[in-house]
Amino acid sequence: MIHDLVFLNGRVIDPETNLDAIRSIGIVDGLIVSISEEILKGKVEIDISNLIICPGFIDVHSHEHSDEYYALKCQDGVTSVFKLEVGTNDIDQWYAERENKTLVNHGVAIGHIQVRMKVFKHPPGFLPQSDSPAALQADKLDQIKNEIEYGLQRGAMAVGFGIHYVPASTRWEIVECFRLAKKYNVCCHVHMRHFGAQEINGSLAALEEVLALGACTQAAIN
Repeated sequence: MIHDLVFLNGRVIDPETNLDAIRSIGIVDGLIVSISEEILKGKVEIDISNLIICPGFIDVHSHEHSDEYYALKCQDGVTSVFKLEVGTNDIDQWYAERENKTLVNHGVAIGHIQVRMKVFKHPPGFLPQSDSPAALQADKLDQIKNEIEYGLQRGAMAVGFGIHYVPASTRWEIVECFRLAKKYNVCCHVHMRHFGAQEINGSLAALEEVLALGACTQAAIN
């Protein structure tokens, strides 16, 4: 068989099958069709002796998603880049801006921060310039939940939380959003509410909050 492209004599590492050996790889129509101990033939043959060839790395927490950034990621062997913490409040627009244009696989969360900014009419931006009030009114909480659920229906990979950046968010509000993640079987990617070694409002208290959220909703947490 003559392949379109062959990589010869590379150290192939595949964590899924525990393969770690010298192999040749044959590609046809952009797909790997052969991994062989034998020397393969191809229209283009590249000797990668003393180099490693493996599945692309995955970055699940990236804030930058420009073309230039994607190109740099490729140079590091990263082939999938996801925005799963801050996320976005407009899943359709985020994907449309990148459709058939990027060097890498990409995906995004429906972001609790971004949804809150929309519901409480903050100016557009990466993070709110000031905190929003607690969503104590039923209509505000319903708006937040509806926006998050719609985002999940439109293809969000996760629900992203930056509780530290919206500290007025009540635990009940976060619980309700965690429940939506569980309903759609996606992970909650969380920047915790507090940090630091202090006993009150420190990292331990924040971790306990997140673990309790996961325990009472059974939602997966990152």
